Amino acid sequence: IGADHRLRAGDELSREVVTFDGSETSGRSVVWDLQDMEVLDNGYLTCYTGADVAPWLVAAHEGLTSRQYLSADGGISLIGQSTPTSQMTYDIPEQLMPLPLCYGDSITGIYGGAGSYGDKLFVREYGNYRSRVDGTGSMLLPDGDTLHYVCRLTTDRMVWAETALADSMQMVYGDSIPAYGEDSIRRHMATDVPLQRVREQRWYAAGYRYPILETLESRSATDDRLITKYALYYSPAEQERQLAYDEENETIRTLIARGEYHPEGLGHDTRSGSCEDADPVIDYTLEQNAEARTVTIRYSLDASATVRCVLAVKTKVMTLPPSSSTGMTATWPCSA
Repeated sequence: IGADHRLRAGDELSREVVTFDGSETSGRSVVWDLQDMEVLDNGYLTCYTGADVAPWLVAAHEGLTSRQYLSADGGISLIGQSTPTSQMTYDIPEQLMPLPLCYGDSITGIYGGAGSYGDKLFVREYGNYRSRVDGTGSMLLPDGDTLHYVCRLTTDRMVWAETALADSMQMVYGDSIPAYGEDSIRRHMATDVPLQRVREQRWYAAGYRYPILETLESRSATDDRLITKYALYYSPAEQERQLAYDEENETIRTLIARGEYHPEGLGHDTRSGSCEDADPVIDYTLEQNAEARTVTIRYSLDASATVRCVLAVKTKVMTLPPSSSTGMTATWPCSA
């Protein structure tokens, strides 16, 4: 999953609400079968808008709901959302999809924001999440075609929420209601009762900017009562038709058709999407943990070799001593 999957202002995309029962299947070389799915509603349109002065800020409009994203080379983050009666701005955005991603990669973190419901209620929302690429393989489409180079991104999220009368909050804080920082969010998560748990899954295919399939299920965190469940299908044929100027993905589809597609960057296995290089073969996973402020890499080799690990962040470069072995797990603290 790479930069060719970023959100893009100006795109308009149709989607269908469908039935789908294959969410539990994970691992390598999976075949997800959509041939028996049923269309429940086909009247949904998502429009992406933005401004030339800030092309990394993209808004997605779906009916009366609008969501604001930061979409850049480093990934996609949710920074706000609104409806005619509510709005929420995230001071600590949730990183929905860091880029690039390979099979086995994961990221954990916390998020938090504040907003309003109507003009009477102040709302604060926060929580934690873990996203991981837990499946790769192929997808059988309703029209009989098959997509290869498919990766599934699964996100599990716990949600906490607080409400208060807006007038009361203004009496105490005026117009500058303080935001929760990371330490405050952790304290509240440790003592308060969560509102709901959410699982969101998205299937991305090489050559198509937007996910082919999305599913979401939310349940009460206290009694496991089902709150929301749906599956959305973005037809590859419709993506080709509606995204007429997506040269990045048009090129990828052409290479796939010729049998010449070799994923860039981390060097994905042509079928499974694993992070592998050619000589020597290295298979690795990268895990970011925002709560513990660590980055962990686990790798294995087909043969013994000397490997040097370097992590570059904005303020410094950290290097682990070279290791001569066929595998290793290394963790960097990133508190600075």
